[in-house]
Amino acid sequence: MLAMLIMASIALVSLSVGAFAIQELRASRAVALTEPAISAAETAGEQSLWLTKRFEPSDPTYQLVNCNSGVTNSALSNNTRVNACKSYNMATFKLEAGTDFVFFLYDPNDVNGDYDLQGCLTCIPPSTNPSGFPYSWLTVTNKSASYQVTATINRIDFNNTLIGSDTIGPSITKQIGISLAPAGSESRMMVTLNATGDTIVEVDTDQGMPTFPTLDVLGCSSRSPISDCNNPAQEAYMRRINISLPEE
Repeated sequence: MLAMLIMASIALVSLSVGAFAIQELRASRAVALTEPAISAAETAGEQSLWLTKRFEPSDPTYQLVNCNSGVTNSALSNNTRVNACKSYNMATFKLEAGTDFVFFLYDPNDVNGDYDLQGCLTCIPPSTNPSGFPYSWLTVTNKSASYQVTATINRIDFNNTLIGSDTIGPSITKQIGISLAPAGSESRMMVTLNATGDTIVEVDTDQGMPTFPTLDVLGCSSRSPISDCNNPAQEAYMRRINISLPEE
C-alpha cells in the first residue's frame, strides 16, 4: 500500500508538471503568434488613418474600401495578413431653437474634386471616383417630445435646387427620398435642419454620414501561410481595431 501511494504521488506530480509545461509551451506559441497580429492591426490602423485623413488620391486603387463592398486583404511577412475597410455611421446633432444647422452630403473618397456622385468619368469635369457615392434617402429622427424639426435638402448648384423637405414631429422618424441628378451635374448637397425648440436629432443616409467614418482593421497571424483571416479551418490569432474619427 505504501509503495502504491508513493507511485501514485509521483505520477500525480509528473502529470501536474507535464500539464504546466504544456500550458507554458502553448502560451509561448500564442505570444509568438499574437505579437505579429497586434503589430499588423496597429500598423493597418495608422495606414487607414492616413488614407482617410491625409491622402487625396486621383486613383481609386489607393482608396480604402467601403465595408459594404468588402475588405482590403493584404499579405505581410511571417504568415500574417491584414484586412481593412471603412464604414460611415449615423450622426447625432443638438439643435438650438430657431437656428439653422447645416451639414453637407458628398463623396468622402473625393472630397475636393468630386462633381458627379454617380461616378461619371465622361462628364466635364470628370469624377475621379468611378464607383460613385450616390445617396438615395435621408432619415431624420426627432428625439424631442415637444418640438418640431424641419429638414430641407438643396443641391449646391447655381440654382440651389430644392430636392426635398419635410417636417418631423416630436418623437417621429421620417425618410426623405433623394433623386439622382442628371449625369454631369452638381450632385453634392446641403442639408438644413431647424427646430422650434432645443432638441436632439439623429440623422442617417443609405450611405451613412460622410463626416463620421469608422475604420475597421483586422490583423491575423498563423503558424502556416494564411489566405483569409476568417478561415475557420485554420488556427489563427487575430486582433481587431475599430477607429471612430471625429467630425471634420
